[in-house]
Amino acid sequence: MSAEPFSNGANGSDDRDAQGRFKPGWRGGPGNPHSAKAREVGQRFDEAAYKVATQEKADALMESLYQEALKGNMAAAKLFLEFAYRRVEMENADRIDQLEQRLAESNAR
Repeated sequence: MSAEPFSNGANGSDDRDAQGRFKPGWRGGPGNPHSAKAREVGQRFDEAAYKVATQEKADALMESLYQEALKGNMAAAKLFLEFAYRRVEMENADRIDQLEQRLAESNAR
C-alpha cells in the first residue's frame, strides 16, 4: 500500500532537529521585501497627518461624518460610531482606573 510517513523531525528535510525545531544556523526565509517600504510610507503619512491635524479640523470632520450619517451614508455612520464608541470606551477605562485607585486607597486605611 503506502509507505510509512516520516517521524516528526526529518520530514524529508535537513533544516530541523529530531523535535522538529530549526537547527542552529538556519537563516530562515527572506521575509517580506516590501515591509521596510510600507513602514516608511506609513511613517510619512503619520508625520504629514500630525502636521496638518488641528482640533478644529477634527471637529469639522466629525460633524461632516455625522451629517453624512444622518443622510443615510452607512460608511459615514459606521466610522462615526466607531470613533464615538472608542471615546466612550476610553472614558470608561479612565473611570475604572480612578475607581480602582480609590478602592485601593480605602483598603489601605
